[in-house]
Amino acid sequence: MHRTKVAIVKCEGYGERQVSSAVSGLFKLLGGIERFVKQNDRVLLKPNLLTGKPPEAGVTTHPNVVAAIANEVIGAGATPIIGDSPGGIIRDVTAIWKITGMEEISRQLNIELINLDAQGVVEKDTNGRKYYVSKSVFEVDVIINLPKIKTHELTGLTGAVKNMFGIIPGFRKAEYHKIAPHPVLFSSILLDIHAIARPTLTIVDGIVSMDGSGPVDGRLRNSNILLGGTDDFAVDTVITKIIGCRVEDIPTLRLAKAQRKGVTSVDDIEVIGIPIEQAYIPDFKLPKRSIESYVPSVIVRTLRGLIWVRPYIIEEKCKACATCVENCPVNAIKMNKHPTVDYSKCISCFCCRELCPAGSIELKRSPLLRILR
Repeated sequence: MHRTKVAIVKCEGYGERQVSSAVSGLFKLLGGIERFVKQNDRVLLKPNLLTGKPPEAGVTTHPNVVAAIANEVIGAGATPIIGDSPGGIIRDVTAIWKITGMEEISRQLNIELINLDAQGVVEKDTNGRKYYVSKSVFEVDVIINLPKIKTHELTGLTGAVKNMFGIIPGFRKAEYHKIAPHPVLFSSILLDIHAIARPTLTIVDGIVSMDGSGPVDGRLRNSNILLGGTDDFAVDTVITKIIGCRVEDIPTLRLAKAQRKGVTSVDDIEVIGIPIEQAYIPDFKLPKRSIESYVPSVIVRTLRGLIWVRPYIIEEKCKACATCVENCPVNAIKMNKHPTVDYSKCISCFCCRELCPAGSIELKRSPLLRILR
């Protein structure tokens, strides 16, 4: 029986030669760049550029990984383009490009950088919902998805499937958080958006991964791997095995399994390169919130006073920049001397925490949730 292939290679650091060699080896395992990219193709490289953090913070896809893949695309006679829509309301996306290292590799390799917020949108109807997707997604021949291995306090994991949320222009992302605050509801939206995008290939930056309270403030792990494949559900399934959790722990994969989307059983995946055992990251911790994803949204609403996770402002660290105020999708945060949260409005999407440049927002869980976890 034919099995979906996911390739894993070792890469001991982010040195240019190390990454270039590892990326080349990964492509060889997957059949060569020519299997995915043809001469004169326009190829969108879609990294995770969540927010303006430097490469060493482990929050965004490392620029040397993006550069190595861009060089492979150029070698195939195609034109790479780097594009993403960072999280939240962005005043100056060029600052994010500079801080994350994308500006430098764009200059070195003469690659166009595009802000997916500013390219216009195409309306798509999927599962009774309207989605407004960056027009650029439909103006390229190939999409190469370039996520990181990171935890996420709403969805458990931000990997291959969730990374395509970045094709939605920034201010519209908040609307989807607003209409789908529960992890499973939000994951159903992620599946819809992924189905619209359908990336050709995914290569995951797992050289440094993040566990715990990701996707911004988690613990960095030297996991020293790159992995890739053509089925994002299979890639994320392999990641679950690498980090020691179950498919059922990640709501996007649990939904995909129920809906029979992609490959979500490791028995149906052929892992090539190094085996999962050699890629395993010991003691990898999922966010504490993730248990809530097992509780149906109707029960969460009924027991709202007993089961909750809320953002809490640490005033000593707060810079009073109002980023959290500007990016709250339900206007639950107001600015006084420091931000204050109206918990009767808060939907626990944690956009405020993800985008806080000072790292001044922590999560507090209800006593009942602390007992359950």
